[in-house]
Amino acid sequence: MFKPEYYYLIPTQSDEHGLTHGYRTYITKRPGVEEFEQFSRGKEIKYDSYREGPPRLYEIPRFNSLIFPLLLVSENIKTFLSNLKLPEHQFFSKRLVHYKLHSETNFFLLQIKEDTLLDYLDWENVDFYYTLGQDQRSMEAKKQVQTKLSSKKDFLKESDRLKKELNVRSIYIYPTSFSQSEQFDMITYQDAKVSGKVILVPDYFKAAFEKHFPDQVTFKKVDNLDISVNEQAYLERKSFVEKIEFNSTPLEIEVEEEYLFYSAKMNRLSTQVVELPESYQGTDEFAEKERTLKKIFPPEFKAFIRSQKSLQNFQLNSIKDFYIEGNYQSSNPETYGAVIFAEDGSGEGIGLLLKKDSDVELDEQWYYFSHEDGNVFPLTDLSDYIE
Repeated sequence: MFKPEYYYLIPTQSDEHGLTHGYRTYITKRPGVEEFEQFSRGKEIKYDSYREGPPRLYEIPRFNSLIFPLLLVSENIKTFLSNLKLPEHQFFSKRLVHYKLHSETNFFLLQIKEDTLLDYLDWENVDFYYTLGQDQRSMEAKKQVQTKLSSKKDFLKESDRLKKELNVRSIYIYPTSFSQSEQFDMITYQDAKVSGKVILVPDYFKAAFEKHFPDQVTFKKVDNLDISVNEQAYLERKSFVEKIEFNSTPLEIEVEEEYLFYSAKMNRLSTQVVELPESYQGTDEFAEKERTLKKIFPPEFKAFIRSQKSLQNFQLNSIKDFYIEGNYQSSNPETYGAVIFAEDGSGEGIGLLLKKDSDVELDEQWYYFSHEDGNVFPLTDLSDYIE
């Protein structure tokens, strides 16, 4: 048997801009539902709450499936994969709701049959062992499975038998090697020790994918599984995949005009010295902070501060402790120059943004700065915050 290099195929989590823009949907197994009916519901998948940097779109976007063999793929990827030999799988058409961009590109949820690395195991030539845990100590205390296993059904049956015999809730059974009876261009395996790494591809798939779709996905070498295949079958698949001619259609995206406006404004302000206008004649208790920050507070905000009202779950900073917030602007350029005036002690804040048409004047609208997920949103009902 031949042992080629295998790689985990993982949607790119971070790039030069930081955390990539991702997508999220409700994913859980439904009892009594067939495998390929589990995730077929719903036509829409929305962007998730976490991102850094400008709006961008990958052929295989970041997606919240860490334990199931699921990928969000573009029509380009779907077409490319149609040339390959995959285990049982299905494509479900999905409409992506993007963050601050628009795209006509069609996307699909690709679901691949679970644990095909076990399904196509060369059962007659593989031994098994079991452990009571997945930590290093448990692995060192592994014991051989005495029962002859000839199928995945036998595998599951033996797991239940050992749990009853040893009176434990969990048993982990592993083959001594993953000798495969059939060569696929993509396989799946679920192991809690490698969460997020459930789709595996051979080296020739990696080479072909990177040729046609450079920098669109992350490959990590598999170094914890002993996978062997028939060498002739491997060479035949490798030769076939290497000869695939494929012309992809570039992803077309249109970033929202408002984002482009604020991004240009941020770039301009970050490269020039901003000064208050010559007509500025501040003399009130805010004047010193306005001159320091190069920002002018709106009259409505000043009136609120002077009212000495307090906020629910937030502590108003003293005027001298107001500060410029610079941690949100990479994905929310409208927050460039924002001033925080209240905090909750855990990183959440309330602040003011610059007016759209001004480099120094702050708008009267209050905004919530969420440290937890990096989002910034207007507070439309201040009665929920003002005591």
